[in-house]
Amino acid sequence: MRKKMWKLILFTVGSLFPTSYYPLGDVGKKFRYFCASRVVEEIGENVNIERGSIIQNSLKIGDNSGIGVKCVLGDVVIGKNVMMGPECLIYSTNHYFDKKSLSFHGKTESKPVVIEDNVWIGARAIILPGVNIGKGAIVGAGSIVTKNVPPYSIAAGNPAKIVKKLIE
Repeated sequence: MRKKMWKLILFTVGSLFPTSYYPLGDVGKKFRYFCASRVVEEIGENVNIERGSIIQNSLKIGDNSGIGVKCVLGDVVIGKNVMMGPECLIYSTNHYFDKKSLSFHGKTESKPVVIEDNVWIGARAIILPGVNIGKGAIVGAGSIVTKNVPPYSIAAGNPAKIVKKLIE
């Protein structure tokens, strides 16, 4: 019950404070961190959760990582030094599809998303259930990631494809 209360405070009151890069943004950053630390499973030092973001209780996030404005995160493990642009959607469940009745219903079993250390996720990227984003990878803005992204590579597009390797 307490987690629900803190989550509500985080989403409502936390959204009233400006983003971290505006005047008084540091106050908002500290307030949102305080609330989030009472909601999530694990949170590192110097984590920035921007205004309007929706997070799940199962979230694990490492030191110096940031969640952009109005992001929606399901069951996610985020490493250290991860940058996330605004309005990213990271899903860990889907809906069942019944071929006989041609209808959608319920939710599938949760498949956590893992984002390793030193990853940069561009604005409005969508990451689907069970995907692993490797260490040092970059996901381009607006990309829809349906498969794992290897370490030190750039994935972009719809569906996202590896467009460049940062280390040969």
